[in-house]
Amino acid sequence: MPIAAQVLIAGAGPTGLVAALSLLRNGVTVRVVEKADGPRPGQRGAGNMPRTLETYHFLDVPELIEKGTLPPLMQAHTYGSADILEEFSMVPVFDETPACPFNNSLAIGQCTVEQTLASHVEQLGCIIEYGKELLSFKQDEGHVVAEIAAKDGTIETTGVEFLIGADGARGVVRKQLGLTFLGGQGLNSGVQDAFNLGWKVALVAKGLSPLSLLETYTAERLPVIAQMLNLTTDLLNKTFGKARSTVETAFHRGRILFMFGVNYRTSPIVIDEFSAGLPPVPAYGVELSGELVAGDRAPDAPGLSEGNSTVTLFDIYRVTHHTVLVFANNTQRAHEVVEPLLSYSNLARFVVVLPCASVSMEAVKGARVLVDRAGFAYSHYLVKEDTRIIIVRPDGVVGAIVGGLSGTHQYFCLLTGQT
Repeated sequence: MPIAAQVLIAGAGPTGLVAALSLLRNGVTVRVVEKADGPRPGQRGAGNMPRTLETYHFLDVPELIEKGTLPPLMQAHTYGSADILEEFSMVPVFDETPACPFNNSLAIGQCTVEQTLASHVEQLGCIIEYGKELLSFKQDEGHVVAEIAAKDGTIETTGVEFLIGADGARGVVRKQLGLTFLGGQGLNSGVQDAFNLGWKVALVAKGLSPLSLLETYTAERLPVIAQMLNLTTDLLNKTFGKARSTVETAFHRGRILFMFGVNYRTSPIVIDEFSAGLPPVPAYGVELSGELVAGDRAPDAPGLSEGNSTVTLFDIYRVTHHTVLVFANNTQRAHEVVEPLLSYSNLARFVVVLPCASVSMEAVKGARVLVDRAGFAYSHYLVKEDTRIIIVRPDGVVGAIVGGLSGTHQYFCLLTGQT
């Protein structure tokens, strides 16, 4: 059977659309089918946490962040009365920081999220097929054969390389695979699931990584979701349980929900040569200051000089590539590090980061050269005077923290399946 698209995505909610956009940005052909007749109306799922806003940024959807507003104040009323007893903020408000430019949750209705993401998906040539439902599928080592039903009753059989189920707890994919759905995740965790999976499927679809890379999706996301469900259960009990105290306390949501502390430190595809002896941390925990380990969220760093321009690291990180940050004292040392790594140019972009006092900005073949004038890159990535290589994945996660070429080769061999 001819392959109509490399990837079929069942479901055009935020999760499915983030997966689609991640793949399309990587040049993978995608087909999206959605049972509903169009984008869902209404503003449910309006709380977009900072880690989700970073995802929109890395996917080049800046207008979604621009459309967001700070969540409105909560109000307490006497039952049956419109009189306001109390107003309070459900989520704390923070100033932006150099490491966290998106440092607050924003209210963006789900219909706005879906419509905006869908417009970007369609700009890349993938027309979302509303009113079409995945009925069943069969898979073998080489491809998936799916049956898709239209509203008029016609049934189409199509072949794809991969099928992504983003059709919800009652969807066909989960049912046919016999997967038990243990609880609701919400928009933010679904978006992070899709962002974690998308770049991995892209590498496999393009023949750059073995199929086994996809197994790391479960290894990385399952511990996060398990702990997230415990957290949301605690929030439910605090909000509506018998032990709740004041209304403000019951509805307060802490910074842990911003997801800055979500990490994949135990992943089989991260490498850290400098974290020995550190105690384990929860996969869904609070952010830790003064500590950066492979598997953690990569922080931003503004104030980097590139010629006459100033850039941030978040300007460079994108879903289309790994970013290899080479912290070196001078361009000669940087050249010695970068040149042997250029064989990985199909996987990564190379960025040399020089100390703030650097005067010379000689070119380094195959790499951008930045000077850390503000000092935030060296500070946030905990780099001292020695050469350090930090690899940031397409999903904005630190994949490796190593001291030289050996660790870098080891990381990319984990991705490519080479020895």
